Amino acid sequence: MVNISVADRRGVAVVDTGATHSIASPLLHRILVNAGVRFTETRRFVRLADGTQGWRNLLSAETEVKLVGRRVRCQFLVLPGRNVRTLLGVDFLTRAGMVIDVARRTWSFSDRPERRYNFVYTLGSSNSVDASLLHTASADDPAMRPREGKFTPARRRTPSACIVDRSPRAARDVPVSKGAAPVAARRRNKVV
Repeated sequence: MVNISVADRRGVAVVDTGATHSIASPLLHRILVNAGVRFTETRRFVRLADGTQGWRNLLSAETEVKLVGRRVRCQFLVLPGRNVRTLLGVDFLTRAGMVIDVARRTWSFSDRPERRYNFVYTLGSSNSVDASLLHTASADDPAMRPREGKFTPARRRTPSACIVDRSPRAARDVPVSKGAAPVAARRRNKVV
């Protein structure tokens, strides 16, 4: 997470390199509407981290996000009816010029790589409204969606029907690379 300011309100947002677009939480959406930001309706194909996908009606608006004193224009999408956290996606990271150093757990701007910033791991504001402004939970205690983590041990041990049905065909359809020994020869020469 990183500290940001939107519509003169401070909070934190999740940096999500797996998200192509930035997402506003329901609370951030309300704050932006109250600040006079106009949202437009749009229809897009959406694929969420929980695996659900399909065409959805979304709201979209562009606003300014302050990040360590820099002002960056950001297009936020809103998923009506979904309780999501505010995410800064690759669209924002690219516009801001953010460079993430996973090994050091820091980030910097591409035009000032010598100046490194730490990620935020807790909600630091004493004001509970501001603390939860852009994020609904601590990164140390991520909330799962209702269906996540619900497979029984027996279900986890059983391969999905799709894999069982298609694996023989997939293995048969893979072309043999040039110079490779036939499958039977490779098995015969295998060292045990």
